Amino acid sequence: KSALTVPERFSATLCNLRSNAFHRGSVVPKLSLQDVIDPRGRADRRGLAILAAILIGGQGGIYGALIACGADLNSGPAAVFHLAFGWLGLVAISKRMHDLGITAWRLVAGAIGMIIWSVAGSLAILFWFGEEAVTPGGPGMIAIMAAAIIPLAAVTLWLHFARGDLGDNRFGPVPGRLGFSMPKSARRAPNAGAPIANPA
Repeated sequence: KSALTVPERFSATLCNLRSNAFHRGSVVPKLSLQDVIDPRGRADRRGLAILAAILIGGQGGIYGALIACGADLNSGPAAVFHLAFGWLGLVAISKRMHDLGITAWRLVAGAIGMIIWSVAGSLAILFWFGEEAVTPGGPGMIAIMAAAIIPLAAVTLWLHFARGDLGDNRFGPVPGRLGFSMPKSARRAPNAGAPIANPA
């Protein structure tokens, strides 16, 4: 009886793993387009990390290609990509907020609050320190930028590390292995769109 070589052992182990997975009826989870572009449903910490990786990778690849081709990132065609990536970012934040049981409409209130905060800070610095303080690169402008960026950074960390609802909530069931779930109203039935047989 001859001993198996290392490649043969690896191949046999891989076949056994596949066979066991088949008999257990396990299915490898797949990321759907709906998970990426639909703001409905939930995304846990893993789902948010996946969406962030897609967003960062897509931006790096597309913008890098545009720059390599000599395209202007402020041009009209590039604006299409800006809008697309902005939407994907909104989807990721919305899904993560839903996982925490928070409606994504609070993003509107947060954006309004940030605008008011920035304008009020600018006016206060302008009133107390004069116009020179709010010129580009001036200490006042740096303070305003820091006051705007620090809260955003804190919220970003909170979204990445906060634990979502343990059970189902009004936005959908508990996310699956990839970190996503959709509400029943957004999930298409397996035979949706198929013709209904006429009963005899």
